Amino acid sequence: MGLRPTQPPENAKAAPVTAGLSGLFSTEPFKSRTIVVFAVIAILAVYAALRIPGLGVPLDRDEGAFGHMGQMIRQGGLPYRDGLDHKPPVAFYINALALEFVPSTARGIHSFLLVYNLLTLLCLFALARMYFRSLAAGLWCGLSYAVVSASPDLQGFSASTEMWALLPISASLLAAVAAIRCRRPWLLAASGALGALACWTKQTMFSSIAFVLLYAVLAATPDLRRAARNTGLWMAGAFVVSGGFVWYFWAHGALHDFIYWCFTYGLSYAKQVSLSDVAGDFRDGLWDVFRSNFIIFGVGIGIAAWTLARSFSRERRGASDWHWPAFVLGFFILSLAGTVPGFAYNHYFAQLAPAAALAAGEGFRILTERRMSAAVVCLAVMVSTPVLVDRGYFFERDPNVISRTVFEDNPFPESKPIADYIDEHSRASDLVFIEGSEPQILFYAERRSPTAFLMIYPLMTTHPQYKQFQYQMMRELTARPPKYIIAPVNVPNTLAWDEEAEPQIVDFLTKLIARDYVLERSILIMGRCGEWIEPGTKPSDPDAPLISIFRRKQ
Repeated sequence: MGLRPTQPPENAKAAPVTAGLSGLFSTEPFKSRTIVVFAVIAILAVYAALRIPGLGVPLDRDEGAFGHMGQMIRQGGLPYRDGLDHKPPVAFYINALALEFVPSTARGIHSFLLVYNLLTLLCLFALARMYFRSLAAGLWCGLSYAVVSASPDLQGFSASTEMWALLPISASLLAAVAAIRCRRPWLLAASGALGALACWTKQTMFSSIAFVLLYAVLAATPDLRRAARNTGLWMAGAFVVSGGFVWYFWAHGALHDFIYWCFTYGLSYAKQVSLSDVAGDFRDGLWDVFRSNFIIFGVGIGIAAWTLARSFSRERRGASDWHWPAFVLGFFILSLAGTVPGFAYNHYFAQLAPAAALAAGEGFRILTERRMSAAVVCLAVMVSTPVLVDRGYFFERDPNVISRTVFEDNPFPESKPIADYIDEHSRASDLVFIEGSEPQILFYAERRSPTAFLMIYPLMTTHPQYKQFQYQMMRELTARPPKYIIAPVNVPNTLAWDEEAEPQIVDFLTKLIARDYVLERSILIMGRCGEWIEPGTKPSDPDAPLISIFRRKQ
């Protein structure tokens, strides 16, 4: 596949790694150091400026679930026993760590993501500089990642599993390259451990991590003993981390639930969408990502593909400059494969960001080599294009409007005022149940649910255990009746009923509310953050989406 870095790229031989921008601009020491400083400042400024609009965007339901699980962990709870979600555990523990430093707010979580994602940028800078032996490629890679990772088209503002997984993916590949380049085999074990962390953050990251292992093996060929050693070291690191997770949940009596929610249910969840829908959603999502970042994707992937084809032409047969394009294209293709399974939501395409930035790093270095004017033009075009394409996001000052634009009629802006109401009218020990899939309300209000199910949609789709889950929720609500029940009305996304599963839990909740609860407030899902209506007031549109707050009778 051409992944062996046996020779540095031909374009990196002109100057050592430490020589300023490695030929991108003048190599006169003072001038080069000055340009490097300005380049670093520009990258950090672009990174911060593009992420400021997303800091206050209301949390979506996945972010709310991760945040609530983080709160639960800090209170001594255990994922898959005290709170159920079909994501692997790393995102929950990252949120628990975040809450040691930031408040339980959207701005708090997104601020932590801003710092966390900056570490990913630094990893990719180091990776590009080391692999391409070029400081210029590293800087261009960092800038490309700063731009593409902030794209609203892949929900770069969301603290999703994809965004949390990009750091261990990038660090895993960096450790593998360092192990080969610096002849430090033990780093392959670190690479495997980081790769396992990525997969325990999101299952589909396996495809990107498979590339890292493939690189470590092919870099040792044709020496089969070295290839076997590299494989063994890498797998050892991966098995230690994976074994640690398995042991931890086994020791706490939750191994069966851990395996079920991470794999069994995750597989049935992915199968809920047909192949035709997958193809259509995948095409639309990929187009959304490319249309705003086509400069980065075009330069990176285009120059890599052109260089690879040119290296195999008749007149250049035997040339050694095919290694780097095979490296970046292989990484990109396997990263793209991870976006295919199941629902092709836009945030799935965040997995492409490291590979796209790495390819663009060397692509822009080649395109602008020794041409200051070309570098300035490329910088301006790279940054301005996505800003202009998504100007409705980057120039919008109201984060609630951004949420409404991206997530349409999902009640994410309304979740904060609902949580504030619950916080004002209940004690910290009171239980709150969400008859839907809006755990961000529990997160904002810092309240616990009487049931381990943070979202109701796993009970509303047909799979082997959905009825068992409905009965479990009924038992938990009967044993621990909540003070408040928050019930969405005319909000299909929050139930996600497939119209095939028997809705026994809905009938149970309807009777429970009618018998033991009284309507206290309702909020219409409309405008920038909803509109409160008093009990007894009916909306003019009977089909208007709203969320009702029911309080248990004394």
